[in-house]
Amino acid sequence: LLAQAMGGIVEPARSGPNIGARFVARRDAAERDPLFAQIPLGPDVFQWHFDEVSEMPMDSTLLAASPRWPHQAFRVGQRAWGLQFHIECDLDMLAEWARNDDGTLAALGTDAKTVLDGCAEVMGHIEETWRPFAERFAALTQGRIRESLTVISS
Repeated sequence: LLAQAMGGIVEPARSGPNIGARFVARRDAAERDPLFAQIPLGPDVFQWHFDEVSEMPMDSTLLAASPRWPHQAFRVGQRAWGLQFHIECDLDMLAEWARNDDGTLAALGTDAKTVLDGCAEVMGHIEETWRPFAERFAALTQGRIRESLTVISS
């Protein structure tokens, strides 16, 4: 939503759907970002999308990428972040998505059990990595912490 609202281009993913537990790679600009600076270089995330940000908004900063879906996370200005992946999911939510997308999973050569087993394997790591991120985001939005940003172009 943020990418499109800020003038980027969102379209059906050229590489097809991205579903399941995946790695993303933190980009250099993330080192200076108040949310991403503390994220590991290659964190696990949950993916469940059929579209991609094919062109980021002007003046945005790339924070995380992956080989087939290069715009995984970005920031516009100093206080707006866009994520292509999901950090808010629990296994029940993922199971519901899997039930709703069983045809897609079959077309991708997988099934709900395989996808959910992979997600369950990394659930603890995802929570350990992304809970502090979410707490930091809440603190920033509530003004409990203030950090200056050095915005660098991507």
